[in-house]
Amino acid sequence: MTDAKENMMGTLLILKTIRICLIATVAITLCGLLIFQLIPDTLLALFNAQGEVLEIGRVALRIVSFVFPFSGLTLILGAFFQALGNSRKTLLTSVVQLVIMLTSAMILSKIGTVNTVWFAFVITEVLVTLLAVLLMKEVNSKTITRIPSNIVKTDLAAEM
Repeated sequence: MTDAKENMMGTLLILKTIRICLIATVAITLCGLLIFQLIPDTLLALFNAQGEVLEIGRVALRIVSFVFPFSGLTLILGAFFQALGNSRKTLLTSVVQLVIMLTSAMILSKIGTVNTVWFAFVITEVLVTLLAVLLMKEVNSKTITRIPSNIVKTDLAAEM
């Protein structure tokens, strides 16, 4: 097999693995989102939430649960960055996530109520997911497409 074909086989195997992980993550996190949307009172009852805490918690769970799929995607992409020797990209997404969260929460607290601040989670995760996808495109072009299939097969065999 030529080097170009070996590189293509390695690339396809890695991309298939990433795709499977991303699909599984979205499916699982969508289940969590549905649970938080449909039965927030039941979840909050586990903590004996009552009155105002129940009201605030209900809104919080419903807003924050929208980030589950985005967080899952970012988590999986971060794991692949690390596995492919690009741990700085994972660090970058984490630092950006912290900066965006603090900034957006501070701004939202000035212009709204406690319920408005929960949207800082949504803003943060959507932006960080976009960053992670852009970084993944870079990793794909600079790293994944250059991995020969024999290295991928050897690494997979060693894992088992």
